[in-house]
Amino acid sequence: MGMKIRLKIPGLRFVKKDEIYSKLYKSEHMQNAGPYARLKFAMDYWCALWFWPIEKAELLPSRSEFLFDLSVILEGTTHAMRASKDAASGQLSLFERSEKDTIAEKYAAITNTCVGEVDLDSLCRQSPRLMLVREIAGQNHFMHWELEFADLFAERGGFDLIIGNPPWVKVKWNEQSVLSDFNPLFTIHNFPADKKNHIRENMLADSNVFELYISEYVKEAGMLNYLSSISNYSELSGVQPNYYKCFLPQGWKMTNTNGVFAFIHPDGVFDDAKGCLLRSELYERLRKHFHFINEKLLFQEIGHPEVFGLNIYSNMVSKSFEVISNLFEPETIDQCYENISDGIVPGIKNENGEWNTLGNSDRIIEISKQELKIFAQIFDDSDDYRSARLPVVHAKQLLGVLDAFSRHSNLQSLNSKFFQPRCLMRLEHKKKD
Repeated sequence: MGMKIRLKIPGLRFVKKDEIYSKLYKSEHMQNAGPYARLKFAMDYWCALWFWPIEKAELLPSRSEFLFDLSVILEGTTHAMRASKDAASGQLSLFERSEKDTIAEKYAAITNTCVGEVDLDSLCRQSPRLMLVREIAGQNHFMHWELEFADLFAERGGFDLIIGNPPWVKVKWNEQSVLSDFNPLFTIHNFPADKKNHIRENMLADSNVFELYISEYVKEAGMLNYLSSISNYSELSGVQPNYYKCFLPQGWKMTNTNGVFAFIHPDGVFDDAKGCLLRSELYERLRKHFHFINEKLLFQEIGHPEVFGLNIYSNMVSKSFEVISNLFEPETIDQCYENISDGIVPGIKNENGEWNTLGNSDRIIEISKQELKIFAQIFDDSDDYRSARLPVVHAKQLLGVLDAFSRHSNLQSLNSKFFQPRCLMRLEHKKKD
């Protein structure tokens, strides 16, 4: 795993370099696969289980078969699974003797007689299940970051910097989208349920439509189950799956202890009532939160009401983070840090009714434990500041107002509609409009 190949041969073309890299390092199609190829195939195998085709359910491995497969893939032998009890360690076998012997006999035909050798191509040809694993991996392009960048993780503990704009897409099964590829009327018209069911039945009678339908369902359902599993994304427990949310824990896991990661993503994670666990992880790493309203269509494909944030995170410990809200243009951020406040903070709109893009240093709000406690008290009636919902506060002077609200002894007797994380933004809009 620690082997490095540095190709500095004069005149060697990139195509040839890639070929050498694939054969010598990846060694996926060599008679005796190297550590990289073996481990990648084993990791692909585990991922493939989430996307297993329904029509090939009979090939799904039992727990015992899966472990035997891994033994063959990683070691080229089932020897590690044969002993019922290791005399030296006293470790019991994972299998009953009858089950162990049955599976071992079946695998004897595909196990290389030369102990330690692994020919992945040969294994796939002889095992329909492993061939299917390779097909699923090829379709889904599984990415194992710690494996592909093993030297970087070993030497530096992860990346120094990650920057991205992850997809803002909810993970869900969209039957209408699939069927409309064959019949656009399925989307264009809002058919009643009984007619829609009738159209669906007629469409699925076509074998080509049915095959695509099942294939898309397996892919979407597999992705949904994978992203919803607490074993994969424990920080997202209870949160509606969305691709961008999955990038956040990956960001802090793949950067080193001093690493920085920055993403453009929707603000939902900061006021989702079910996102407490995720926020408790984010606030520890959040350094800058620049809240944008897409009124000037910086992202034309999402429409003008959409709210998103430019967020900078770091694994380095900090006791606070900075927020600038109600932004319409990126240059306003620079103006906020460059301009000295003259005591007058421009509103969301100017006197001409246009979206205000002027910066002011009083719009930079530092959020620490004290401010989070205020937010938790007002918006959640809670003392858990670590997961407090984050309101949109236009200027630092408004923090004093929120502090006064938090000290109100009969806070819960007030109408709850006035106490929502986005209330300050809405009131400001109403005032200016």
